[in-house]
Amino acid sequence: MIEDYRSLYSKQGKENNLFSIDEYGFISTKDSLMVLPEKSCKMEWYELIDCYEDDVKKFREIVMKKRLLQKGIPLSLKSRLWMYFLSSSLYKSDGGRKLLGLSKIVPTDQNKKVQAKIKYLNLIEQKSKYEYQIHVDIQRTFRNHFLFHDAFSKGQSELFNILIAFSNNFKSIGYCQGISEIAAFLLMYFPEDQAYTMLCNLIKKNKLERLFDKNLTKIPSLMKLQKSLFYTTIPDTILYLEKNCETYTVYFIEWYITLFTRFKIKLALRIWDFLMFYGFNILLYFAAAILKYFHERILHSQDENLIRFLNNIEKEDVDEAIIVDLVAKFLEDSKYQYVDHKRSHI
Repeated sequence: MIEDYRSLYSKQGKENNLFSIDEYGFISTKDSLMVLPEKSCKMEWYELIDCYEDDVKKFREIVMKKRLLQKGIPLSLKSRLWMYFLSSSLYKSDGGRKLLGLSKIVPTDQNKKVQAKIKYLNLIEQKSKYEYQIHVDIQRTFRNHFLFHDAFSKGQSELFNILIAFSNNFKSIGYCQGISEIAAFLLMYFPEDQAYTMLCNLIKKNKLERLFDKNLTKIPSLMKLQKSLFYTTIPDTILYLEKNCETYTVYFIEWYITLFTRFKIKLALRIWDFLMFYGFNILLYFAAAILKYFHERILHSQDENLIRFLNNIEKEDVDEAIIVDLVAKFLEDSKYQYVDHKRSHI
């Protein structure tokens, strides 16, 4: 049975078909596609890289001072800067190396590169008891993206490899359904081996093993902290939800175990810019901002309509700039002190 699934996802199979896609790689049925120009802040990011590439502290200070995250990271720089933010959080000093040259995530020493590749390949080759569930989840993960549209294509094969390796490497987690969407999201912007490394480092940096373990151990304390922030930031909205939908927190759990990748791609990318820069707990603020954005819709929904709306809120169109501005306001307001995940003991 295990060998059958492995053969289905063999890279010797078909390449991804050609599709008409938008600028994010999602398949479009439109006859003509308009590629949106990247914002003018692109040059600000390049200037920052040129001047402070090897000074992590100064780099981060200027990002916050110029509010570059609010302006957005251009698509062409996302993988480079996500890796930089994640690596600069994992390592205290760059030892004189240039982090934006990917020296921290991908070892500069050739022997270490080879060893890392061998370890990854060995993890893929090991049997995993989660292979059937991984197979099932892959077939329903981002099927509207060109990488994963065709069954058993190269994109799905790479995703299969990453999830098998992850399940064998993180024994305390094994496999959790949300991991497939997180790994697929990373594969949209990184080669297979780098996507795997980013996934592992994202989990380690943010201490998320207990979020994805078999019992979702972190969820109760996470929801407690989330409700506390809701009472501070959106009291009217949360009181209405508590009165009209006692189990409203259930709908937020999937947001967290997929790291908000189920929201529309433009919003999801903006959220991940902040996630990589600030860490996991910034998601608490995005949850509050999203509910504040839909405040009027929520207050005018009741019973089944309210449940239906909460269950499908990720599919709603939003102005992501407004949500980002709300998060920035929460962070700037002294009464909404940022919750540091290293001290919050979620």
